[in-house]
Order: sequence, then C-alpha cells, then structure tokens
Amino acid sequence: MGYTLSIIMNKATKLSAILAMGMLIFSTAQSRAQEFDYGSMAGQTYINYFFKMNITFPEGWSIQSQEELNGLAKSGREFAAGDDEEFKALLDASEINSANLFGLFKYPRDAFVESNPSVLGVAENLQSSPTIKNGNDYLAQTRLLLLNTQMEFDRIDNTFEAVTLGGREFHVMNVHTKTPLSIIKQKYYATVMNGFCLAIITTFIDNEEEQLLLDILDTANFK
Repeated sequence: MGYTLSIIMNKATKLSAILAMGMLIFSTAQSRAQEFDYGSMAGQTYINYFFKMNITFPEGWSIQSQEELNGLAKSGREFAAGDDEEFKALLDASEINSANLFGLFKYPRDAFVESNPSVLGVAENLQSSPTIKNGNDYLAQTRLLLLNTQMEFDRIDNTFEAVTLGGREFHVMNVHTKTPLSIIKQKYYATVMNGFCLAIITTFIDNEEEQLLLDILDTANFK
C-alpha cells in the first residue's frame, strides 16, 4: 500500500507541474526570450541568473534532468485531462508558454517507498496578461484551473498568505488532494518578476516531510 501511495504522490506532482502554469498565452519579444535562463546546477546548488536566485538541494535527493521534467509535464497534462479532449488541447497549448526550471524528489521516482516528497520550480511568461501583478493574482488563476480538473480536494485556499523566501515576497496556496489512501498536501508558492511568474510547488503527506521541504526553501536566495 505504501508504494501505491508513492505512485499517487508522483501523479499529484505531475499534475502540479502543469497546473501551476498553462492559464496564459505565450507572447514575448525575441530579446526577452534570449535573456531567459533555465538555470543550471553547480554541485548541489541550482543557479538562475534571470531570476537572480539560487537554492541548494540536499545530498542524496534525486535531482531531475530537463528531459525528466519535460516528461513529468507531459504525463501531467495527460493525467489532468483524462478523456476531456478540449481540456487536453488547452493544456497542450500551455506547453509553449512555460518552462520547467528544477525538480527533485527525496527518492528516485520509481523507488519502492511509502511516500516521496518533492519540490518543483516552474516559470510562466506573463507578457500577454498585464492584470497579473503578483503571486496572489497568479494563484487565483491557478485555483480556477485546479477546480476544473477531475481531482477531489479536501482543501484549496481562496485567499493567499504572503510569505518571504530568500528575501523575496511570494504568495502561497495550500492544496490538499483526496486519494483512496491518504490526503496529499501541496503548497504553491508564486511571485512575479521580469515579466514571468516563478512558482515553486512542494508535495508531501505529513509535517515531517513538509519540514524537510521547508529546510530546502530556506536555502533560497534572491540577489
């Protein structure tokens, strides 16, 4: 049963990878596109010059490659849409306006473990959506999209607390998803900068796992 819960958590992580982005239409000047930075790893530290950020990952965690992150997003779109072809087309279209920046799991995704907490970082271009000024605005849009999926929620915030990560203000949305085995908990952190939304999504099942993820977020720094 534990391994089954881990699989469900992976599905929830896939879902968050595409639902934290995909509400908007990609539109950006070529100069801005050239400036954009997917970031890179220096040892255990992820560095992104576009967002002027760095965050350090624990030794032993499974850091995802760009290919693996893209695979997560693709399977997430399929999982979210189910048999709804119209919704699937919407999510497929979202692929061109979003970027998978980083992702890590405590264990390899196919590990035989009870649960597998994770952190994902994604970015979305907001060039064509001038009404989205901050993380609060972005999370309001993300919430609407989540409520249109087939997922059953135990909790989904409709107001979003302001928190500070690495000296920068984010807004955070709590999302708890019901499954046959447990309630999977997620926190969506969002901030707007340089014409993009930067979102960081944590997935966990209990307070101990959440603290592991908070310890990772505590290493974030925005210069």
